[in-house]
Amino acid sequence: MKYSVIIPVFNAEKYLLTAVESVLHQPADIEIVLVDDGSTDASGQICDRLARQFANILVYHTQNQGAGAARNIGIRKATGDFILFLDADDFLDQDFFRYRSCLEKQSNCDVIFYQTVKLFHNHTQEAMHEGFTSENIQGKSKQAVLEYITTMHKFPASCSGKVLRRKFLLEKAVYFPAGQLAEDVDFTLQLLLKADRFGYYDEGKYMYRLFPNSRSGKGNAKTVADLLAILEKWIVIGQNSPYEGIVLCYLAYEYAMVFPFLGALSKEKRRVFLSKMQDLQFLMTYGKTRKLKAIRRVVQFLGIDSTAKLLYTYINFRDSK
Repeated sequence: MKYSVIIPVFNAEKYLLTAVESVLHQPADIEIVLVDDGSTDASGQICDRLARQFANILVYHTQNQGAGAARNIGIRKATGDFILFLDADDFLDQDFFRYRSCLEKQSNCDVIFYQTVKLFHNHTQEAMHEGFTSENIQGKSKQAVLEYITTMHKFPASCSGKVLRRKFLLEKAVYFPAGQLAEDVDFTLQLLLKADRFGYYDEGKYMYRLFPNSRSGKGNAKTVADLLAILEKWIVIGQNSPYEGIVLCYLAYEYAMVFPFLGALSKEKRRVFLSKMQDLQFLMTYGKTRKLKAIRRVVQFLGIDSTAKLLYTYINFRDSK
């Protein structure tokens, strides 16, 4: 079985080699697809040098269009049976494919979940704690898996943490939306609604680097605008889906995730989005987890604007280890 690891690259010269090397030395048949998304540093040259050095590394250069568009190129160019996405500043655990026989027993699955581990700048690690367990995923019906995800501590919105059957992505036309930030959310919702079979690989670990003040670096108006646009889009899709209640549960989580991004904005910029946040506040009533219920109570007590500032401060403190 062949695996394609797709790495979108944009100005990642400091970390790119670590990401690539974490894949190169895995005991499996792997191709690495590097998509240079218009980098202005030395990333493009590093990609070319790696491709000359290793026959299983493919490089594609494109004008800067964003990570989603770069990953779409990777999907179309990949030749593996299964696809994994890796960000250029993250890496895979050195034993990721050591127990790949467990992974390959699930080769009929469209989506196979695996673990994500947060790696802080002081080198401490912490599991992402989405709440996956193999007994609640493997061999379960689609309905059972989707309902289980609604109860998890963290909605698995990132495109990392998933091994994806390439044929499924192509046949069901599952791609990232072009030109959007938070594109992982839309992509993952597509995966969950279009996939038929799900699995879980307990041995896989994705190492997700957390940098100091990384949340504030993502705090811009486009992030908030795109997240809200995704919510509005999927409310409509959910209404025409047999999984409407489940979709709304997912959207409740993503609505809550808007708050820290909103809190990173200036008061004037926050004001632009308050009306739409108010319109979408009904989504919180669909949240099942204690975390979502707690945020709903905070919003009722403090209001949207103050909750946004509070959650932004909390997440920055939490991730500043």
